[in-house]
Amino acid sequence: DDAIDSEHYTDGSIDTAHIADDNITHAKLEGRYTTIPADITTTTGTINLDCASNANFRLIGNLGTCTFNLQNIKTGQVVEVLCDGSVLSSASISLASTFTAESINKIGTTNFQGSKKNLFVFSCLDDTDGDAIINYTVNEVDVDDTDQP
Repeated sequence: DDAIDSEHYTDGSIDTAHIADDNITHAKLEGRYTTIPADITTTTGTINLDCASNANFRLIGNLGTCTFNLQNIKTGQVVEVLCDGSVLSSASISLASTFTAESINKIGTTNFQGSKKNLFVFSCLDDTDGDAIINYTVNEVDVDDTDQP
């Protein structure tokens, strides 16, 4: 028997060549991809969105003037922010990150709609500090009770 038990490995010694294809489960992924966040009730000022802890955020308060501050976002990470408050008509949202310099680019022409729930989707193309690139879209959320795609 040539099998080696885990007691024979030093912590951190397994490289990708020794992991079988399709063998990483959801449970083994970093918390940023698996954690269900608590609802965020902050509605004004800076709203820190720690992307090292979560990839999805739900803002349940009635937003006023605020800044979504993306923290610890990584290249290839997609982050969703659902604005789920009942009164969003007075929302004035700006965007920031913890990079020393970044480009935050809006993709598409849809703007935040204060009369409905909205979903922001951020995609980090480059997390190089001083030259980071984050693209985003924002769309209205319509509840669809049908089973149609």
